[in-house]
Amino acid sequence: MKITLTIKRLVLIAIILAISIETYSQKNIKGRIFEYTNETNLPLSGVGINNVFDTVTIFSDSLGHFEIRIPAKTKKSIPKPFINRIEKKDYIIMNVVEIDSEDMDIIMCKQETYYSLFNEFKRIGLKNFEATNNHKLNEYRLQKEKKLISHPEYNNYLKAIYDNELAYRKTLNNTSQYFVEIDKSRFDSIVHQCISFILENKIQDAIVLCSNQNYTQQYIEQYEKSKKEYIKRHIDFETNLLRFSSLSDKFEKIGNIYYKLAIYNIESIPILMEYANFLYEQRNFEKAIDWYNQILKRNTSPFITANINNILGSIYFIKEEYSKAEELYYSAIDTYDSIIPKDYYLYSPSKAETLINLAILYKSTRNFNEALSPFNEALEINREFSSIYPDKYLSSYAINLMNLASLHNELRNDSISVDYYLEAIMLFDSLSQFKQDEYKSHKATSLNNLGLIYYKNQKYPEAIEAMNSSCTLYEQLSMDYPKQYLLQLTTIKLNLASISKETADLSKAEKLYLDVIDIYYSLVDINPIENLSQISYTQNLLGLLYSGIGEYEKAQNILKEALRIRKELAEKDIDNNLAKVAEIQNNLGSVFEYTENYNKAIEMYNLSIELYDTLAKNGYYFTEKKKEIEDNIKRLEQLYNKNN
Repeated sequence: MKITLTIKRLVLIAIILAISIETYSQKNIKGRIFEYTNETNLPLSGVGINNVFDTVTIFSDSLGHFEIRIPAKTKKSIPKPFINRIEKKDYIIMNVVEIDSEDMDIIMCKQETYYSLFNEFKRIGLKNFEATNNHKLNEYRLQKEKKLISHPEYNNYLKAIYDNELAYRKTLNNTSQYFVEIDKSRFDSIVHQCISFILENKIQDAIVLCSNQNYTQQYIEQYEKSKKEYIKRHIDFETNLLRFSSLSDKFEKIGNIYYKLAIYNIESIPILMEYANFLYEQRNFEKAIDWYNQILKRNTSPFITANINNILGSIYFIKEEYSKAEELYYSAIDTYDSIIPKDYYLYSPSKAETLINLAILYKSTRNFNEALSPFNEALEINREFSSIYPDKYLSSYAINLMNLASLHNELRNDSISVDYYLEAIMLFDSLSQFKQDEYKSHKATSLNNLGLIYYKNQKYPEAIEAMNSSCTLYEQLSMDYPKQYLLQLTTIKLNLASISKETADLSKAEKLYLDVIDIYYSLVDINPIENLSQISYTQNLLGLLYSGIGEYEKAQNILKEALRIRKELAEKDIDNNLAKVAEIQNNLGSVFEYTENYNKAIEMYNLSIELYDTLAKNGYYFTEKKKEIEDNIKRLEQLYNKNN
């Protein structure tokens, strides 16, 4: 079972402003670096500063000062930011500054301090969200017990809760990071008070305090640019606070804020983009399309036009309108090609993103050869920029390697696929600590897929080593995020069980199947129908394993349990389960045959034939399977008559 990155994903939609080519009038870039403390910020010495053209590291002095001279030969046209790395062991940058400005004040703090607060925000957020979810679960269980809602409705509610929790976990890193940085920036007394409320687990008090300031109305009524920017920072805090909360109507509240800002600032492209992007994020695609088109009517920037066409392409891709998506992606790429000569460093990464989206479209529609060219072109851009700005682009390069490895696997270019996976795995090891879990997940996925290629080529030791490593990573991730990663762990364990059977390590295969069954049982409350189906599926595999090694009593017991579960599922959904009931009955018949219980075997085989006849009446035909069972019955009847 192969794990792949989700294809129909929401693409990155922020307007990229980080890099551009500029003509530098100043002769040098200088700044000062401080260490954050609770009392005041102190000068920080020994911080290394690197630039894109010089391999020599400049260090801040005892007062935190540093100065970098721009080489004369590059003064006319150099990439911005000219500074590509600021680092000191065990420290992290706290404030967002305009890198390369003439005088920079950069605030750093110890990673231990940063992550301690970061993890505290995450803990509080999860605790509140899970408390709200548990309250909802208890309500739904009570309604089900009183028969106020049906089993399918109950299952749908559980799935919605599960999906909401996964979505919340994916945004929690960003909001927690934002709160740490805004807290350490000492931005504003109201914001500081809200942060204090959050850390006291009084999130609702923080929301009320923030809401009472009426920042949205202040922004609408303000005309001075600098004051509007100041108020907008408060609005950004308010929307992040709402995202962090467990309010059921939080996205409605955020949408109302963005809508008011857009209506009263209809000529502001950044404000309109923010609202359109929010609608896109919420998968309100028709409204998002309308607002993106509103922006295109007002916009004069080719870059923004290309960016929006890329986003619209992704919307139509998700809607499975592939021709429209392809047309929009090509339009964006053509626009990027027309403006890249003017500013290579600004536009090339955005072109790479669109090329990847185009390649994923081709791959998802099984046009594998067409996908190669855009993937390769994007890879070259990613490779170049990851060498200049590793912190920003190395992850994109590694993920693109994963995509190309998967594509070459589809094209049966196994050796190329293996090389790409190995390079991606190496890069994920080297990536920064902040998104460690995300990179660990990508690494685990790459190891699993690499193991499958080794398995296909009968390189069993290499396959087992890769999949064991993948399994270990997912076990680590599952300890902190069980609902998010346990299903991936079951996939790896099932793959390992298949290899263990192939290599005759049957005791290990048995243990892996039992582990998988236990995991699915632990997830039954989240998604009962799907997880019960997987339990029955795995029990059937385990029953076949027991039967193959002569453990017939164990085989009978586990297959009977698999049959019981599958029959219950068939009562609610015949189309997806009746054939599987017939399959398990047939397997159970084989076990009875091996133990010379021929009457019971014939009974099971006849029950399977009856089900296949029922399926045929509904348009599902299993002609060869039915013929095979009928032959078995004839053979057993002859054998039974001969013995009696």
